[in-house]
Formats: sequence, structure tokens, C-alpha cells
Amino acid sequence: EIWTSPWFGTAPGYRTQGLSRPLVTLGYALEAAVDLNSSGRHLVNLLLYALLSGLVGVLVWLALAQRTWRMSAALVSTLLFTLHPLHVSSVMCVSYRPELQAALFAILATCCLWVGVRKESSVILWSAPLLLLALWSKESAVTVLGAWIVWVSTERSTRGWQAIGGAVLLCGGWLALRHGWIGSPWVSFHDNPLGNADTPARLAGAMWLIQHAAAKLLWPTNLAPDETFGSLPVLNPSSAEVIAGASLVVLMLSFGIAQWRKGLSGDRDAALRASAVAWFGGGWLPVSHLLFPSTVLFADRLLFLPSIAAIAGLAALLTAGLMTKSWRRTGARVTLLVCAFTWGLITNAEAQHWVSEKMLFARGVQVRPNNLRMRYNLGRLLLDEQAPQAARMHLEAAWRIAPGKEQTWTILVQNYTRLERCTELKELTDKPPKPTLQSHHQVMVDAGVACRRFAEAFKSGLAITELSGEWPMKIYVAAVAAQSPEARKWAQRFTPHPEESLQWVGAAIYGERLAGRPDRALGRLRRAATRHPRKARITAQRLCRQLPALARLCAEWPGVKATR
Repeated sequence: EIWTSPWFGTAPGYRTQGLSRPLVTLGYALEAAVDLNSSGRHLVNLLLYALLSGLVGVLVWLALAQRTWRMSAALVSTLLFTLHPLHVSSVMCVSYRPELQAALFAILATCCLWVGVRKESSVILWSAPLLLLALWSKESAVTVLGAWIVWVSTERSTRGWQAIGGAVLLCGGWLALRHGWIGSPWVSFHDNPLGNADTPARLAGAMWLIQHAAAKLLWPTNLAPDETFGSLPVLNPSSAEVIAGASLVVLMLSFGIAQWRKGLSGDRDAALRASAVAWFGGGWLPVSHLLFPSTVLFADRLLFLPSIAAIAGLAALLTAGLMTKSWRRTGARVTLLVCAFTWGLITNAEAQHWVSEKMLFARGVQVRPNNLRMRYNLGRLLLDEQAPQAARMHLEAAWRIAPGKEQTWTILVQNYTRLERCTELKELTDKPPKPTLQSHHQVMVDAGVACRRFAEAFKSGLAITELSGEWPMKIYVAAVAAQSPEARKWAQRFTPHPEESLQWVGAAIYGERLAGRPDRALGRLRRAATRHPRKARITAQRLCRQLPALARLCAEWPGVKATR
């Protein structure tokens, strides 16, 4: 099932996204098999990140084979990669492990390719299988093939082309099988509003995101979990930011092509620069929305794979400057210290937001007040913590951002039910989501009872087909309160003589009391007393203590006192 099931699994009423990361899922399964706790899973992420940071240094060391200062560049790249704040979410969040694993295997595969081509070693045979492991961790890892093609074309290596051909066959074959098993990815409008936008609007939004991503790489502040509907102005971007994004695309393409042409002429440094551009651009392309709308609007973790090329290039540039004896050396030192110091401080601060769900969602709302998912998650969490008034603000904000979203509708109805805000409840329950699911009918039962609309509550209960737990009894309470002629017939679906079962009598008593008929509640109890005299008397004593208005009726029942 791990190899044939979608990454997000399946759930009633939820459409899966057609993504496949079986190697990550297999790792989770192994952790579950040995009962690894949450701290252990986080430790796995930290160890993967430590290994990955070291491999970034190895990648730079191999790339700068002709330079005497390549060890210094490797150490600088490891330092900067480790400290970069954009990596906080991928390391701190166990479910973001695909980023770590995909990058790790992609780097290993690239190292095998470089060593195999330059030293004509058989280690090149590992490049294609390792890239397949990267693809099994996350689909976007296959984009490093672009960097391979650019570099091998400048090396004119037959072995390199053979390795690329093998990788294309392995990865292409897997993608074809995956498509046959679980289908193609799809785009939710609430996760990515560009999914339903026309082509000009989508391209304009993509250009806005390109300059936004570039700014995040250079000055990674105000980080947040996945951006969703309304959080970023991609549907109405300013022309200046769109032009800035388009300029960056043109600049990267021009620079990459120029360096590639120099590489074809024998300039190995230019070939590496062209390969870095191809790595960065290829890693960003699937999530840039330029070719097609991605499954996520934007997330800091999407820059994890592209950041390897950007940080490696920056490290090489700074180290080259450190090796000179001019003003460049001072500039390189200052730049390196500023980057390391500020990135380290920001990383430490951002890591604190991932200590708990509540802190993370609160930070997400602070950074992006219009982030639908953060508003919804924070409201849901506050509701679970029995803080409905605090939850209300965030749930109402989520509803304003995306009115009609069924999960938000459900949790907002639950919140209003606790607060007994009947006017708002009526507006929501009069227009339930389509199609109306079992969970929608359930919250409408609770809402109807809370607002004394018992007939509506019973009608909603009749639409529930998957009855379990307390729901048969809750629906019976609404039926009794509504004085429905169908109440006894409903109870008989679950017990032949509901008037003789103290449990069902208790539910009927509760229904009568909700409807303001305590005398009828006591009458039902007295009729059940012949079969359960002791339990009925104890229940009656409790009822009479709570409702002094029943003093006369209680006094007529021997053994029952009406005093508090």
C-alpha cells in the first residue's frame, strides 16, 4: 500500500492530491514499528539535516576541483546552509521530511555523477538509482537532471550521457507507474487561488512569487507555514513587483545561457555557474506556477532544494573574495559575518515558533492575517482548549476569507453552538455545504438543540446514516423535545421498549427539560420506576433538588425530597 497509495492518504469527503513519496512513508512506518516517539522522530530530522549540511560542503568541494581553496569554500557553504532560516520548517516539522530526504539523495546522486565523469569511475552507476531514491522522497527532486544535462554537455562525456539516460528511464518509468496507480496531482482553490485563474493572471502571480522567493532567500524574515488563499496578493499583484519578478527570470536565463556557452568553449568555472543556475531554476520551476499551477501557493520549504545551489554559489563567491588581498577580502569577510550572524539569530527565533501547534498557528496568523489555514487551525485548537470566545475571532476571519469552505463551516458551527449564538447559527445552518456530509448533519443536530430548534435538529438527525456512539440518543433527545410523533419509533430502532430502559428514559427526561417541561420529565421517570425503583428514585432525587418548581410533584413520590 505504501507504494500504491497517495502521499496524503485517503479520508471521507477529501480528495487526495495525487502525490507519491513512498520512501518517506516507509521511514515513518519503520519508526512506528519500533515505537519511536515524537522526540525520536525529531532527532531523525536533525540527524538528516546534519548529514545533508555536510554533503553540501562535499558537493562544493567536488565542484571546485581546480581550486586550492576548495576546502574553505566547502566549510563556508556548510556553515551558511546550516544557519539559513528557510530550512527551519523542514527540520522542525517531521511531516516536512520529504525536503530533507529528496535533497540528500539528489546531492549524493550528483556527487556520484561528477566523480564518475571526472575520474571515469564505476561510482557513476549509482547516480541514476540514487536520483530515483530522491524522486521517491519528493517529486521535484527529478529537476536536478537539468543541472546534470548542462554540466555533462560541457564535459562532452559519453559516460555522463549514459548515466543521464539511465536516470531518465528509471525516473520516467516510475512517474508513469505512479500516474497509473494514483493519478495526477490536482489543485485545491483554497490552497492555491492561482489554480482557477486565467493564464495572464496566473503568470502575473507567478512573477510576484518569484521576486518574493528571491527576497526570502536573501533576507529570510517573517517566515510562515504554507501560504493559502488570501495570504499573498497574487491575484492582484502590483505591477512593480511583477516587473521585478520578470526581470529576475530574464536575468537568470541570460546569465545561465551565457555561462553555458562559455562552458562549451572549455571554461569549467562557467560550466559550474551555468549548472548552478539550472539547479536553482529547475528546483523552483515546478512550484513557480509558470508552467502549471502547483498544489501549494507558496511555502518556505519549497525553496529548500533551490537554496542548495544559491548557498553553494554564495559560498564559492565569498571564499574567492577571502583569498584575495584587495578590498574584496574585507567585503567578503563582512558579508560572511553578517550572513552567519543574522541568519543564526533569525533561525533561533523562528525555531521557537515550532515548539507547539498553538505557537506555530499564532505566529502564522501574526505574519499572514489572511492565511486561511492558520486562522482555521488556531480557531480549532482554541475551541479544543475550551476557549470559544478566543476561537470565534479566528474562525470568523477564516470564514470571511473563504466563505463556503466546508471544514471552516463545520468548526464555526461548533463554535457558535458552544456560545449559543443562534442568529449566526441559523444563517450558517440554513445554507449547509454541498454535498452535505454526515459531519455536517451532526453539527446541525447540536446547533438545533442549543438554539431550541428541536424539530430542525431531529430532521438533521434523520439524515445521519452512520449512527454510532451517542448519536442515536442525542437524536432521540431532539425528537422528544420537539414532541415529534416519530420519537418512540426512532428509539425502537435501538431498543424494543424505550419507556422501560432507564438509559432511554434519561434521554427523554433531558429532552423534556430542554423544552421546558420538567413535570413531563418527572412523569416519564415515575412510569419507569416500576422496573427500576432504586435507580429511578436516585434520579428523581437529583431532578427534584435541581428544580424546586417540582416541589408538589416530588412530595407525592415517597422517598423523594424536593429540597435543595
